[in-house]
Formats: sequence, C-alpha cells, structure tokens
Amino acid sequence: MLKSISTSCLVTLACCFNLLLHSYAFSGSPSDRTDRLALLAIKSQLHDPLGVTSSWNNSINLCQWTGVTCGHRHQRVTELDLRNQSIGGILSPHVGNLSFLRLIHLADNNFYGNIPQEVGRLSRLESLELANNSFSGKIPTNLSRCSNLVNFSAHGNNLVGEIPADVGYNWMRLEKLSISDNHLTGQLPASIGNLSVLKVINVEENRLSGRIPNTLSQLRNLFYLNIAGNQFSGNVPPSIYNLSSLELLYLRGNRLIGSLPIDIGLTLPKLTNFVIAENNFSGPIPNSFSNTSNLVMLDLNLNLFSGKVPINFSRLQNLSWLLLAGNNLGNGAANDLDFITPLTNCSKLIALGLYGNRFGGVLPHSIANLSTTTVQINMGRNQISGTIPSGIGNLVNLNGFGIDLNQLTGTIPHEIDLSNNFLNDSLPLEVGNLQNLVELDISRNQVSGCFIVVYARRRRFVHKSSVTSPMEQQFPIVSYAELSKATGEFSTSNMIGQGSFGFVYRGILGEGGLLVAVKVLNLTRKGAFKSFVAECEALRNIRHRNLIKIITICSSIDSHGVDFKALVYEYMQNGSLEEWLHHSNDQHDVCDLSLIQRLNIAIDIAYAIEYLHHHCQPPIIHGDLKPSNVLLDHDMVAHVGDFGLAKFLYACQVDDMETHSSSIGIKGTVGYVAPEYGMGSEASMAGDVYSFGILLLEIFIRKRPTDSMFNDGLTIHEFAMKALPQRVIEIVDPLLLLEVRTNNSKNPCGDGRGGIEECLVAVITIGVLCSMESPIDRTLEMRNVVAKLCAAREAFLSVYDLM
Repeated sequence: MLKSISTSCLVTLACCFNLLLHSYAFSGSPSDRTDRLALLAIKSQLHDPLGVTSSWNNSINLCQWTGVTCGHRHQRVTELDLRNQSIGGILSPHVGNLSFLRLIHLADNNFYGNIPQEVGRLSRLESLELANNSFSGKIPTNLSRCSNLVNFSAHGNNLVGEIPADVGYNWMRLEKLSISDNHLTGQLPASIGNLSVLKVINVEENRLSGRIPNTLSQLRNLFYLNIAGNQFSGNVPPSIYNLSSLELLYLRGNRLIGSLPIDIGLTLPKLTNFVIAENNFSGPIPNSFSNTSNLVMLDLNLNLFSGKVPINFSRLQNLSWLLLAGNNLGNGAANDLDFITPLTNCSKLIALGLYGNRFGGVLPHSIANLSTTTVQINMGRNQISGTIPSGIGNLVNLNGFGIDLNQLTGTIPHEIDLSNNFLNDSLPLEVGNLQNLVELDISRNQVSGCFIVVYARRRRFVHKSSVTSPMEQQFPIVSYAELSKATGEFSTSNMIGQGSFGFVYRGILGEGGLLVAVKVLNLTRKGAFKSFVAECEALRNIRHRNLIKIITICSSIDSHGVDFKALVYEYMQNGSLEEWLHHSNDQHDVCDLSLIQRLNIAIDIAYAIEYLHHHCQPPIIHGDLKPSNVLLDHDMVAHVGDFGLAKFLYACQVDDMETHSSSIGIKGTVGYVAPEYGMGSEASMAGDVYSFGILLLEIFIRKRPTDSMFNDGLTIHEFAMKALPQRVIEIVDPLLLLEVRTNNSKNPCGDGRGGIEECLVAVITIGVLCSMESPIDRTLEMRNVVAKLCAAREAFLSVYDLM
C-alpha cells in the first residue's frame, strides 16, 4: 500500500517537474522575456500580408519564430532576417532592446518612418541591412556607437540630412557603406579615410557636394567607389588614382574637372569599370589604359576630352562597353578611327559610343569584324565619310546603329538613322542579313538599288516581332489566354482605368495569384501601336523606385484573330493621384492626403522625372505628366507611369540649348502640355518641367488647370504667382489648413501656421518657376527641383520635431 502511494507520488512529482520545465522553456529567463516582448512590439507595428510573422506568438519558443535566430549558448536573439517579405510599417524603437543582435536584415520590403535612434544601443551589431525600403529622416547620429558594424546598407530609401561626421572614428570594422539612392546632402566626411578595412563605398544618387576627400586614398582595401549622381566639384585628388585595390570607380554625373594621370592604367591595374561620364574632365585619354587588361567598361561620355584615342584595345580582351560620346575627340583626320581595327579583338564588346565628336576619315572596313556580341554602335554627329562596309551584316545581334549627321553611305538595325548624309548609292545586300532590323530611316538621301527588296523583307519581320524581340530578352511573354483568364475575360467589373489608347484592368496572374494591372491597347486608335512601342522601349531599360514597374507584355492575337497588345504592370493598391485629389470614395477621402503626404508624393514624382532626364542614356522625356499617370502603392509612394508619349534625347541634343528630341508633333494633355509644343516645338526636358510645375500647383491648390475658374486669360500659373508670397495661404487647398490646429495642439508654443505657410510658399514658388510660359524662363532643372522640395520638407518637419 505504502509502496503504491510512494510510486504515485513520484509520478506526480515527475509530471510537475516536466510541466515546470515546459513552462520555463516558454516563459524563459527575464532576459528571454525582454527579447520576446521586443519582437512582439516590433510585430505590432508591421503590415504583414504574407503572414511571415504569424509564428511570433506565445505558443512556441521565440528561437523558432520565422526570421529569428538565437545564439546556441545563451538562447538570446542574434539575428533578425525578414528581407524581401513584402512587410510594411515602421521599425519599432523596441528593436534597441534586442541587445544581443548581430544582424538586422530588413532589405527589399516596405518599411517607412525613421530609423530608430535605439538601434545605436546595439553594441554587438555587425550588419544593418535596410536597403530598398522607404525609411526617411536622418541617419541616427548615435548609430556610430555600433562599433562592431561591418556592413551598413541603406540604399534605396528616402533618407535626408548629412552623413554623420564621426563615422570614421567609430566604425573601425566597417567593410561596406552603401547609402545610395537617398536624399542625403552635405559632404562626404573626411573621417571615412580612417576606416582602414573599408572595401565598398556607394553613395550614388544623393545630393552630396563639395570636394572628394583626399583621405579616401588611405583606404588600401577599397575596391568599389561609387559617388555618381551627386554634386561633387573640383579636381579628383591625385592620390585616389593610386589606390591599386580599386576595381570599380564611378564618378559619373558630378561637376568634376581636371585631366586624367598619364599613368592611370599602371596605378589602377585591377580596374574593371571606369565610369566618369557627365563631368568636365579634359585633356587627352591616357595611353596607359592599354594596361588595364581586366577592363569591362570605359565610360567617358559627355566630357571635354580631346585628341586621338591612343588605347591599344587588342590587349583589352574583356572590354564590353566603350563609351566616348559627347567629347572633342578626333580632329577630322584620315586616321582618327584607326583604333577600330584593334577593337575587333574585344570579343565581348556590347556597345560602342562615339557620338558627337570630331572623328574624321573613312569608316574602316574592320568595323564589320567587331564581335558578334555587339548590340549598339553610335557614330553620329562626326565628320566620317565613305561607304558602309558590305560585311556589316555579320553583326547579327546589332539592334542600334546611329550614323546620322555624317557623310556616309550606310545601313543598320533597329531604328537606323541615316538622315542628313550624302547617300547616292545602293545599300549593301548584306543589310538583309541583319535579323533585328526594325525601321530604316534614309530620309533626305538618294538611295537606290536593292532598298525595295530589303524593306520588303524587313516589313514582314516587323509585323511579327518588331516590338517583342527586345522585350523577350528581358521579360517573360504572357499569352492572350492567360491575360483573359486573369481579368475575367476583360470584365468591366475589373476595369480600373481608361486612357488615350486603351483600357486598364485589374487581374490575378498565374498560380501564384500575382495582383497586376493590365493595360490593353486599342489598336484601332491612331497612335496606339506607336504608344505601345514607345512604352516598351522606355520601360525595358529603366529602373527606379518611383517609376511604374513593368512585369511582362503580350503581343499576340485575341480570340477573334485580331492583333492584341498589352502591358502588364505591378498593381498599385491606392490608385491614382487623380482619384485622391478630385474624387472622394469609401477607399480614400481627400482629407486623408496631408501636407507631408503631398510633399512626399511631389518629391517622388520629381525624383522619377529627374532620373529620366539626368540618369538615363539617352535621356527620356515623359511627355504626359498629369495626376492620372501618377500611381500610389500601399505605402503611398508615388510611381510615374504611362510612357506612351515618351521620347528619347540623344547626346548632342542634350548639349544643345534647345535640348530637342528626335520626334516632332508631340501630343499631351490639355492644361499640362507646355505652351511651346502648341507652336511646333519638339519634345524637351523643359516641357516636362512645365508639366511638373502645373502638377505641383494642382497637388497643393487642388484645382485642375482646366477648372472653370481659370478663364479670360487666368491660368493656374497666374493664379498662384499673383498670390505669392503673402496670400498663398488663401489659395491652397483649405483641407491643408486643418493641420494647423492639429500641429498647434501638439506644440502649443510653436507657430504651426507659420511653419505650414513657409512650406507652402516654398512649394508654390517652385511650381510657378517650373510653369513659366517661356522655356527660357524655366531656369530650374529637375535636379534643382528635387533639392528645393527636399529642403522644404526638411524645414517643415523640423518645425514640429517630426524627424
């Protein structure tokens, strides 16, 4: 009896002990509970459409939560990895309580708001990956306390302000600094030169200025330096060219001057990419580039280089891009193009850009022996004479050959331009071998012979795949049947928009259930096919977070055997800016569009157009900027779409004061189209600036430029200009003034109205300057517009301590 009781007690005790252990495993020590509570606080601030954090609950050990890794010894959270999970929301300050964190990877999501200052508490942190989100505000000053940091990547966000000056005194283990594609200002801190193990610096596409710090020459492990797309000025410190570890050097799009050292190819022997386009470098091209045997890209476009091209390209077996356009190279001599022959040894050549120089002489027959990998050749606007070699047909992958504004006979694929030459002979029969030929422009010449035969052959080819061929190389082609299924047979219930050339439908594509927007072209409308071509050409070569993303295309026939063309885009959940400004419905009311939201949207649009104008080669003119072509994603980030009227600018035209495009008779939307277009002027950057100015005024005044109040000579531009500066508060959307009371209640000692009024005056002034009637009076470029709008936003936010 006693024995059975004793046994029963032992069993009960054992069960209790197991329950105790189980309870301990899930409640944990106080430090474990700290990690659990911090993670749950982070989760509470997230929008998680894929349910990635659904495992973050009290039913299982936190070390088993998705994206969470714990240390083996102490069971504390050491890694938080939620990259590319479509997660949105703010990053909670409670992240600073995860004191054992070594790695935070949140890249490629939809986070917004400030980077919490509390991250600076994480003394063990080694990797902070925040890239490709919408984080805003300044880089936290106390982030420099993370003295063990090896990798800081925050590119592709909306960060503002300066790079903390003391980063070079604390991040002594830093190997990678990647903060490109933000809105950062100020200088590159000289203290960065103290980071002796640094390998990567990428600050591309910001608003950094001043001189390049000489201290960078101390970084003996640096192999990647990218400061492109900023406002750096002056000479490059000579010691930079002595960084023998450098492999990739990008200085494009700044205000740099000076000449290149004659021994650059000896002091930078590991160079693979040397990109210094869009600056004011001058002098000769150094012959020592012949020694850079690893060179893949040499981009000297749009500078002031002169003289011959002395490089022995036969030694550069890896060269793929040789871009020398827009300089003063050559002197019209017969031997200017002698470098073409050794270039035939570059078996990986993709692009040769010689546009807008002074090259003379006869086009060498050896050009027909360039690598069959060559896709683009542009030799326009030179002084080249002679005939085009018959063997040009050997370049079977060529889809671009520009030789306009020369004295040549010629041919070539994909929108060939032989205009303004002195052609009076037959085109070579071999032109017919160019399988990528799309359009042959031989206007203002006297071509005879086999041209009719070539045109007939190419016309049959164009009908089948003139547009889809280049796109097929980049995007998967979807069938008509798939799009029909995705949109419910193009049901009117799924129609979400209507444009000049067709309709837009909401669809669910494929087994994965991808939500998309399908733009179906009405090919019976005049200009619809041209619009399809223009949009394909523009979108297939550009990528920016504020431009609509194309997913795929369809070029097929429908169920009735009729030609069918459609573009498939990522779906924008918050519709168009037009709907937010001028329509009120259950999904969003105009009163929800606050001042800061309007500022952010305006800046997003400005960044998109600035990218098209200043960072695309060739530059692109949008041509139809208006609220219905601005789409808003889940986080209210603006994306510019509809490139059906887009035009390309070519190198010489960018340099010309007129900055005109290759096409005339541009169309647009009444109220937004630049006045000069109505008088026959060609597409220009100034035209887009005008449209942006009108759009900016509309966003803040909330009146269409075609509103009935604008008559008898009064335009929205005049209306705004007359109100500057004292009466701006009287003309803007009254809903914006509701923020005065809200902000004053938060900050009763502050001047809410004053802060808002100052911001509105700055914005309306920008809109007026952009929408001046004469293009000569539009002194702002889009890069200036972006800088001014960002400054207005920063000043506004600082008033209410929102940063």
